[in-house]
Amino acid sequence: MADDKRLQKGPAFGKVRGTTAGAESWPQYRGGALRSGVARTTVPPELAGAWKADIGGRLTQPVVAGGKVLFASVDAGRVYALDEKTGKIAWEYAAAGRVDSPPAIYKSMALFGGADGRVYCLRLSDGQLVWRFHAARADLKAVAMDQVESLWPVHGSVLVFNDLAYFAAGRSTWLDSGIDMYALEPATGRVIHKSHFENGPTTIVKDKDPDGKKYNSRVSQNTTDYKTFLAPDRSDSFSMAAGFVGDVLSSDGKNVFMHHVTFNSRLVKQDKMSRHLFSTSGMLDGSENHRSHFVLGTGDFSRVGVAYSWIVNGRRGEKSGVPFALMMVYDDRGVWGVKRQGGGGKYNLFEKPNTPFSDTEKSTPDFGVGPAVKGKAPRWTAPMTVRPRAMLKSGGNLYVGTMPIKILADDPYAAFEGRMGGMITVVSAKDGGRLAEYKLDSPVVWDGMAAANGRLFVSTEKGAVRCFDRK
Repeated sequence: MADDKRLQKGPAFGKVRGTTAGAESWPQYRGGALRSGVARTTVPPELAGAWKADIGGRLTQPVVAGGKVLFASVDAGRVYALDEKTGKIAWEYAAAGRVDSPPAIYKSMALFGGADGRVYCLRLSDGQLVWRFHAARADLKAVAMDQVESLWPVHGSVLVFNDLAYFAAGRSTWLDSGIDMYALEPATGRVIHKSHFENGPTTIVKDKDPDGKKYNSRVSQNTTDYKTFLAPDRSDSFSMAAGFVGDVLSSDGKNVFMHHVTFNSRLVKQDKMSRHLFSTSGMLDGSENHRSHFVLGTGDFSRVGVAYSWIVNGRRGEKSGVPFALMMVYDDRGVWGVKRQGGGGKYNLFEKPNTPFSDTEKSTPDFGVGPAVKGKAPRWTAPMTVRPRAMLKSGGNLYVGTMPIKILADDPYAAFEGRMGGMITVVSAKDGGRLAEYKLDSPVVWDGMAAANGRLFVSTEKGAVRCFDRK
């Protein structure tokens, strides 16, 4: 489909007026383009419930700007706007497919992608359509998780960076003719940059070692031979050197990233791998297993002789030279996260030092073996006996959404399924000291917190959005 045929103008096209989001807003997923999880506002530790909106369904993290709280009901494909002060529904909009993550708010507009392969721009004040862009390569559908969707879905959370809206359509460069990436002008939907990435069939190498090298021939998850090192995936399960999979985009203030891959602002793929926040599975994957860590690194997982889970659990001397955690937030001076600590439901909250992103940084592997791989030691650690689900930093404090890990004899899945409620714990970012706790009737959804204008906003697994204000 030609680009000039992809744009559909709505009734609000050319009728949006407004300035940028307020100084204390939370306008994008995880707070902004860097996906740092750090708020622009200071939320007090002493909180009281201000309002609760019962929406139902599986909700995304909220975003807050322009007097509105926006989020999506994922499986219903509906985007909601609540009045920030009252929690009343201001408007709602039905997309033609799932919306898996919250919109981005930019200059009185709300932009989001859908599993129908389209990107939507709505007027923030009333939810009227400004434009809709058909990002999928063709109008082809498939069934995924009991719903019909495009072969080239778009994640809900569009990246707004340098006054452009960035997004990707497609699941993998190895599937369905690959992934298309776009940068659009938010007010008009005009295409500014576009790139296409696709990988063809893998070259089959005959069973002959051309270099005469000896490789480990034992049968295990880490068995290697010379073909392993010639294959497109030369890493330990995650970083496909020749291809990549779709994910929510992020930035370091200069480049654009999808998972481990670096692009410049014109969407040209870069050879240098630069430091940024990414997940070893995907930003939206809340499964607590060895594939679901956030990492603040380059994404260079050069092959080591063991599985990734052995590295993160510190076995056999394998090390990480960069911070990683089940849940993580960061700024220019520090990284805060929660790690699993052995078995039995034990976790550690920690802080590690950090430095600002820089163009002169050396690109190095994130993991490896031996003294050359040296990570920064924690400034402090504090034990936790609850499961982390969300975290943000506001002022000098951390706000951690958790759920119990207790296993009841007569109902062993109660905690895991959220029937034992949840909690918000407030701790000092300086030393991990506990400041306050607030019980919830339902756990916070994965990464489901936002902070704006001195208030804390959370989405819960029972389909509610709650606002907490100063007590």
